Amino acid sequence: MFEVLVISWALAAGMDLRVIAILGVSLFLPFLAFGVIGLHALLNRPRTSIRSAVFCESVARELRSGASLREAIDEAARVVDAGEVSASLKSGALLTDVVASLRGEFPEIGNEIGPLVEAVAEAGSAAAPLFQELGELALSQVEVTEEIRVATAPARASALVLVGLPVAYLSYQLSTGAITDLLGNPAQQGIAVAGVILAGGGLVASLMLVRKAV
Repeated sequence: MFEVLVISWALAAGMDLRVIAILGVSLFLPFLAFGVIGLHALLNRPRTSIRSAVFCESVARELRSGASLREAIDEAARVVDAGEVSASLKSGALLTDVVASLRGEFPEIGNEIGPLVEAVAEAGSAAAPLFQELGELALSQVEVTEEIRVATAPARASALVLVGLPVAYLSYQLSTGAITDLLGNPAQQGIAVAGVILAGGGLVASLMLVRKAV
């Protein structure tokens, strides 16, 4: 009854039919909605970025072609679409003042790129080999991250079974009202509460184990 009222209210409010359809699936078929959301999260999970490596390689290439450090950083920022860095340079900020933007755009090498830019800006030393090495460092970090991801894939698969299925089952039971019926029956109330507590404790313990594993 509650689900029908919600859908009726949404129709009366003039909500988009696509939104209402998603709402209906979530209310009447929560198990299916849970699976679709999980699949969407899996397909759209963050990927390992190589922007830092590309940026450093681009700076080194521009420096070798005769550009100044400022020009090289500006051009490399355009290549990787680092808008904040480009905006800072266009405003006339000093290279040492652009360090904060560089660290924000490239957090993977934030601890290294700041001192490098500051040292080169002050001393005027040849920077192309240094940026080349920093690019190789960033690329090696990406490779290590990918290796870790592959190595932990079995643990993440186990996590899906260990945590995902119990959560999906409990959600389904809640949506069908089976648990509510048990809690509303005085003869079974104590056992139902104990079961819910044990299930919750098991999920918490599973989450802690999974967190250590991955």
